[in-house]
Amino acid sequence: MVGVADQNGKTYECLYGTYNKEDGFKFNDSVVPIVDEFGWREIVNMLFHENLWKLKKDPVKQMTLEEVEKELGYKVEIVKDKKDEKKEDESDSLRELFSDLFGFDILAK
Repeated sequence: MVGVADQNGKTYECLYGTYNKEDGFKFNDSVVPIVDEFGWREIVNMLFHENLWKLKKDPVKQMTLEEVEKELGYKVEIVKDKKDEKKEDESDSLRELFSDLFGFDILAK
């Protein structure tokens, strides 16, 4: 994990704290009682030999289109994602199937 974090510059976290290349290990308060009981050798062994690290998710920043354009410094045009188009096609196909089978539009109000 340390090598990966040092390469990709991301932060990883576990029960005991976080690690990234810039800040190194940052332990949380839950580590103190463990260190008192087992010592640092045991903590270091757990940090490097147990599978307890996961990538810390970046927080999602909510922005309006205007804010995005201001931050980027140029105009942005929103386009449909290819995945969304596929979902719409599948939805339309299912709608047609129900219409053919049952004689009514399942989305009609």
